[in-house]
Amino acid sequence: MASIYPPLPIVQINPINNQLNEQYIYSLPGKFSQSNICNYGLQVYHWLGLDNISIVCFCPPNYYGDRCQFQNQRVSLTLRLGLVERQSPYAIVVSLVEDDDNQQEVHSSHQLTYLPKDGCGRSVNMYLLYSVRPKNNSKNYSIHIDAFDKSSLTYIASWHLKLPFLFLPVNRLAVFLTLPISRTLRHNHCPLQCYKGTCVKYLNEERLFCLCDSGWSGAQCHIQIDCSSCSSNSICVGSIRNRSICVCPLGTFGPRCLLDQSCPENFCANNGRCVMIDERMINDSYVCICPQSFFGINCEQIKPKLEVFFQNIEVPSYAYAFIYKDAKYIQPELLHIILQKVKMFQNIITFYTRSPFRIVILKADYNYYLAVLQQNESKNISTAIGPTQRCVPYQKLFSSELLALPRIHRLKSYHIPCQNNTELQCFIDESYMCLCTVERHSNCFLFDFNITFVCNDDVYCENGGICLQDTYECPESILCVCTDCFFGNRCQFYAKGIGLTLDDMLRYAIQPNVTFTNQSIIVQSSAAIIMFLFVVGLLNSLLTYLAFRHPNCRQTGSGMYLHVSSIVSGLAITTLAMKFWFVV
Repeated sequence: MASIYPPLPIVQINPINNQLNEQYIYSLPGKFSQSNICNYGLQVYHWLGLDNISIVCFCPPNYYGDRCQFQNQRVSLTLRLGLVERQSPYAIVVSLVEDDDNQQEVHSSHQLTYLPKDGCGRSVNMYLLYSVRPKNNSKNYSIHIDAFDKSSLTYIASWHLKLPFLFLPVNRLAVFLTLPISRTLRHNHCPLQCYKGTCVKYLNEERLFCLCDSGWSGAQCHIQIDCSSCSSNSICVGSIRNRSICVCPLGTFGPRCLLDQSCPENFCANNGRCVMIDERMINDSYVCICPQSFFGINCEQIKPKLEVFFQNIEVPSYAYAFIYKDAKYIQPELLHIILQKVKMFQNIITFYTRSPFRIVILKADYNYYLAVLQQNESKNISTAIGPTQRCVPYQKLFSSELLALPRIHRLKSYHIPCQNNTELQCFIDESYMCLCTVERHSNCFLFDFNITFVCNDDVYCENGGICLQDTYECPESILCVCTDCFFGNRCQFYAKGIGLTLDDMLRYAIQPNVTFTNQSIIVQSSAAIIMFLFVVGLLNSLLTYLAFRHPNCRQTGSGMYLHVSSIVSGLAITTLAMKFWFVV
């Protein structure tokens, strides 16, 4: 075997473990100590004076009574949220609603701030209590869930969960909801009469309802509620026992959104955005939304960067990078898979990882390429792939006699391709990825060629685009493979027919984060044409305006027309130039 691939592991002899032990000592006078009488609650000693102490029980939501000895009739909800856009914070309002009349009384409500970066893959447990004890079993109840953009308080979507088996004292529900990328559209032809609201559809049901404006409630948004207690920059989505339900924007919190909240100064480094997700201000209540090239709790760490150039091969529309931590003879550890879209008119793709790597295998257009193979870990690598880095299918390397053998018998001949072809770097079969070492031996490890990257819920792509994501749950990157005549990050633009705008024609030609001198010939030619039209048109408008400025030249209709058209044409050509430079 080659001496430089892979490196030998280093074993530390007699490691020293430093341990720090913390001990907490609690003391209470013996004459006041007694067994817990609060059952499932928290026992608190209330000091009333010298040698006079009473016991108070703080009960959890599912119990009540002076000793927390009674169970509340309730709904136990386990909520798990998923989202394709992982940057914006969301406000989630969960309400237990009575469905039997048009009043739609809210019995209890619970709010939470959901940040996909921090909350993806986590479940939230909550209790929703009935307003009366015992509950009225003759009535129907349901759970109504609303989602708002926390930054702008824009409505996103709603879900309706009907409660089965209402005769049970406790109902337990567990749901997984996917937040859409855009807000739910209103229905123009709605059979409902919404007085102070908008007719929309539940995301999980083919059912319409009235989404009430702030300060109104009821099935038809016909009941006005007092929202004077909510702050002016919040929205009021209902009331419970004459107390408003206020949804707070970023920067405020509290039941009435009157308290200001702010992150500690310089909490997030490297231009990270700080968001508070826990109003109780306990540990881990602040979360940083980091730029693409940084990560960490405070965005303090720089992501290792991999730049891959495409040489002498067709540039794909997107590519996958399989990032491996080590290069051992045994199965390498797959850190993660990164999905990245290649920008139009570019032959380079950039990947950002969370940890250093040693092996990177790139998949582009159903072909696999060995992009990186190194002995030591590196944080920033710039490399190129071409036909010599392609992992050749085994059918092109073995004779027909070897191909006819079962795979278990064929494996012992896998060193032959590396020895016969000195330029071969890797090859693949149905289950293995084989790398050629320096001494022309093959190192094969299991590789999943059948992994699918299709999104679970296709709520991101539009106009028939295929949604792809890098992981099954909590994806880091999502992209759309558009059908013909559609383009854009979500296939939202149509590029066929007449009437194309300047944005449509130049959207893929413009290279972001690239100076104008390094832009494509299309952008530079368009800039030259626009500037020529701007100079000639502005000069023509100025001369025409000066020629017909004298009142004697505007005594006829043609003179007035040319005078006005000179002003209009000058404004039009100026607007075109400003529009172009704004797009570029």
